[in-house]
Amino acid sequence: MRFRSALWTLFFAGMALSHCAGEKIEELTFRVNPDLLECEIMDIDLGFAFSPPKGCLPLPDSLVAAVREKVVLSDSFPIDPRHIFFSTEDQFLCLASALPGLSGDHGDLTAYQDAMGEKWKQQQINRASFRYGDYLIHQTRVVSAEQVIYKLVIRAGNGKYFQIDYILPRGRLPEKIETIESSIGSLKKITTP
Repeated sequence: MRFRSALWTLFFAGMALSHCAGEKIEELTFRVNPDLLECEIMDIDLGFAFSPPKGCLPLPDSLVAAVREKVVLSDSFPIDPRHIFFSTEDQFLCLASALPGLSGDHGDLTAYQDAMGEKWKQQQINRASFRYGDYLIHQTRVVSAEQVIYKLVIRAGNGKYFQIDYILPRGRLPEKIETIESSIGSLKKITTP
């Protein structure tokens, strides 16, 4: 199944996949268009590699602190942005972060999702879980009048969690959806010797 149809089906039709025990979670495949992606980055500590969307370049050091302040969720769940990319032309932000407050416990993940729901309680929120390659991905989509945020929470093979965010103006979503799909599709597990 192409991710585009899966994304639209899951979220715009209002369908949510559950990650309840015993319920089958759908395996998705993604069509990756390398022309829509920047060069691959690797995070050895978290054991993954992916390519940010085309035009999203590493954020200048002078702006990193401002982004770190904005991504705070709660004291209980620190977010440690490791890779921050931004397109000034599209106002499109992509970041990959460590989630040191999460462990392998399912209750931690539920509490984290509840904290996201509390932070954006005035916005439209949709959640879905799916499998892609070696990963079980828990996706939250937040839609406000101004922007759309995709938050992918992923457990690395080493038991650590990381998150990839795609944040863009709401009006840009239709033209950028294939780019987001390609970026998600570029996600892969890496191992070090």
